[in-house]
Amino acid sequence: MNRTYRSKWHKYKILKSSASLAGMVPKTLPLSTQSLNSMLKKYGSVILKPMSGSGGAGVMQVTAVGKRRYKVHSGRTSKILAGERAVRAYLRHRQRKRRYMVQRRINLATLNGRKIDFRVMAQRRKTWKVTGKLAKIAGKGFIITNVARSKGYVLPAGSALNRAPSLKSHSAKRIQSRLDTAALRAAKRLSSYYPWLRTVGFDMGVDKGGKVWIIEANFKPNIYLFRKLKDKTMFRRIVSYDRGRKRK
Repeated sequence: MNRTYRSKWHKYKILKSSASLAGMVPKTLPLSTQSLNSMLKKYGSVILKPMSGSGGAGVMQVTAVGKRRYKVHSGRTSKILAGERAVRAYLRHRQRKRRYMVQRRINLATLNGRKIDFRVMAQRRKTWKVTGKLAKIAGKGFIITNVARSKGYVLPAGSALNRAPSLKSHSAKRIQSRLDTAALRAAKRLSSYYPWLRTVGFDMGVDKGGKVWIIEANFKPNIYLFRKLKDKTMFRRIVSYDRGRKRK
């Protein structure tokens, strides 16, 4: 199968073209000098990610920090670059000829100063169901929440929502309901283009205002994140749905 057909960019376009989902999908463009400049001008800070790949590999954050000065954050390290030319040269070196896209950075809720996002599992037998949901907390100094790469950790979704300082005024139960609704709606949308789809692991964010965002859809999600939780109920349910499914 053509890899482009299953790229992050292709999945983004499918979700963004849905009237009911468009407002929950961060603005994203193929990376170019023009798109980077325009997105930085509009949002001030952006995320750069490969169009294909997984595990948070190659993800960078670029933030405008002053007149023609930019902070580029990759892994646990960051550096200040002066001028667009220096930024382009640095990014070309880091991209290693991979195709990238530039995405609006969402001001994610944090816990102890570390970013939080959520893995929401949607699986289908006859109908789509949310079979599991947890919070991923980034490792110290990282912009990504991938647990293995950033040495972060997981928590039950409700626990993270209740403990995040910026979300104290929001109902954790209501946010969880919105995460579920968005995941199911997005799974149904994607399966209309990928009819063989039976499992999707959504990476979803909640910003400091309590709004839910769909950051990425993974067709081969790491279900073993759920085994890290003390309560194994969700892991067993996901495995039950996943058992015997032919991987695509």
